[in-house]
Amino acid sequence: MNGVGPVNNFANAISPFSPVGKQAVGEENTESKTSTFKPVLESPESNKSDNRTEKDDPNKLMDRANRPIEEEKGEQESGSGAREENREEADADEAESKKRRQDIDVQNQIRDLAARDREVRNHERAHSALGGVYAGAPTYTYRRGPDGVNYAVSGEVSISSGRISEDPRANIQQAQAIRRAALAPADPSPQDRRVAASAAQMEADARQALVEKAQQERLADSEQRMERQDQLREAQEQREERVSELAQEAQQREQVFSAVRARNLDLNQRLIDIGVQVSSADSGSVVSESV
Repeated sequence: MNGVGPVNNFANAISPFSPVGKQAVGEENTESKTSTFKPVLESPESNKSDNRTEKDDPNKLMDRANRPIEEEKGEQESGSGAREENREEADADEAESKKRRQDIDVQNQIRDLAARDREVRNHERAHSALGGVYAGAPTYTYRRGPDGVNYAVSGEVSISSGRISEDPRANIQQAQAIRRAALAPADPSPQDRRVAASAAQMEADARQALVEKAQQERLADSEQRMERQDQLREAQEQREERVSELAQEAQQREQVFSAVRARNLDLNQRLIDIGVQVSSADSGSVVSESV
């Protein structure tokens, strides 16, 4: 042993003290080069001992080989339990995430149904409001939502599109009301547009009927005027005929009176001539005297 103490494996790691401000190799000052301390060399054995790992250490390999099988089995079970716990946590997280997605889907579905319900009701109310007496009450088709509430998803309003009168003016008013009711919503459906087109055709037919009725009325008025004129002309002719008849009757009476007077005068003259009757002058004087 020669009085040499035990070898310290870490002795080679201790370097001589170097003054503060030591420069890099090749840039040292003169003092550092004239230092009395000698550098300690590192032996290959100590370096190998310092770099030895657990894998290369035969003692640790032996300890590991001598560990009980139960201890290794316990470590395996502990690792398996940790993996199982991690799996359960992952499953719980996935289930919670799935539930959140389902809740969001339900909320979206309820929101969509509520929006559809408002849209349908506003649509049908517009029909009913402008349809007036020609429109019935709205009827709806419902769908039950995930919250248990019934939401209107479609609807309709019955409108009387048949002619209610023989008067074209009344039919024109009806057609205009139906057309306004059909196009009342902001977004008329194809069925609404078909009803509006039918009402427009109904209005056109009613206007044509109104024109024809006006023509018939004018024709009837013309015929009535002509008939009245014929009646007046006939009455005038009858009056003229009556006047002519009266004139002829008067003329005939005048002729009769003239003939009677002439016969009377002739008779009086004969009576005077035969002396049966005095003259009209004498008789007149006699009458005057007697009076």
